Amino acid sequence: MNEHAVVSFVSNAVWMALVITVLCAGLERARVHPRIRELAWTAGLLLSVLTPLAGLLPRGGSSMLPDFRFTATIGETSGTAAGFAWSWYFAVGYLALVALAAVRLARSWQRLQRLTEETVSAPLTFGLVRPRVLLPAGFRQAAAPLAVEAALAHERTHLRRRDFARNFLLELVTLPVSFHPAVWHMKVRLAQARELVCDDLTACAFGDRRRYAQGLVEAARVLAQPSSGPSRLAMGMLDHTDFEERIMLLNDPAPARFRRGYLLLGAMLACAPAMTLFGFYFQSDETVYKIGDGVMAPKVSYKEEPRYSEAAKDAKIDGTVILGIEISRSGLAEKIVVKRGVHAELDANAVECVRRWRFDPATKDNVPVRVAAMIEVNFKLK
Repeated sequence: MNEHAVVSFVSNAVWMALVITVLCAGLERARVHPRIRELAWTAGLLLSVLTPLAGLLPRGGSSMLPDFRFTATIGETSGTAAGFAWSWYFAVGYLALVALAAVRLARSWQRLQRLTEETVSAPLTFGLVRPRVLLPAGFRQAAAPLAVEAALAHERTHLRRRDFARNFLLELVTLPVSFHPAVWHMKVRLAQARELVCDDLTACAFGDRRRYAQGLVEAARVLAQPSSGPSRLAMGMLDHTDFEERIMLLNDPAPARFRRGYLLLGAMLACAPAMTLFGFYFQSDETVYKIGDGVMAPKVSYKEEPRYSEAAKDAKIDGTVILGIEISRSGLAEKIVVKRGVHAELDANAVECVRRWRFDPATKDNVPVRVAAMIEVNFKLK
């Protein structure tokens, strides 16, 4: 596991998701059509994952061979020193959070499969291969025909749009940033925009916007409670949205303004490459120096020794593992590559151990800089 890549992804995702949320919120305040709002929040969620990932793409670096070397001799009985590698623990904690979010999503899916008309309190639409609509038991008898007609028309619109499948895929894609409150906010706003779009399409099919709005109000009076099902996945007629806003827009629809909306959406999307480039260079020390010409060499401030594996000892294998590394401005060993190995387990032990080394960074004019170096790890049997 490359814990430094995880730290870089999370730190980029934190500020990028916030910027994207602000951009989407600004577009929403421009009172564009709900369809543009839905596209904007969907794009925002995707960008909150893609932009920090783009910052991890490999960069072209210097092709020069470093001549600065560290040497460590590892004996047959070498142990491992104790140390606190905060980046490794950070990465493990982050991956645990993502795993927990995945488990919660799986449990929501399982709860969906157990839903029946007796266990839902509002109309719901769910399912990937064979999506279906559930109406609460007794709703058809208790509600006026107009309320039932409006509820069914609304849920059928969800079915035609395959909203459940799209929502489920977004939940999967955004698992890496599921820890972020800004992402939670974007999902809420997307759900609200989705319901507004669904209302607009349903009202057009209904033929009378005010009559459809009246049916929704009648259905809400009968149902009284929002759905008690796993609303983060299922589409519910009364879920996720400001019901008052929906009724107001049905009775007094906002002007379409699609052209302005698409222009604003395009401007928002144009910010994504700029954020990626900023994160790319902000998170990385792009210039790799060579020791000499005013660049002072780094020094080891903390060192661990790798274990001499039992398989290598039994096979009586020894030798020198040569690793190429870059030492960052913060004194971390990064981009570790085995230049010459002696045994698969010894090579892996050397890499994982050196990754936990800490350095006083190299300096140029008393300013920390990134340098390339070689580390020789000598494994010798007694």
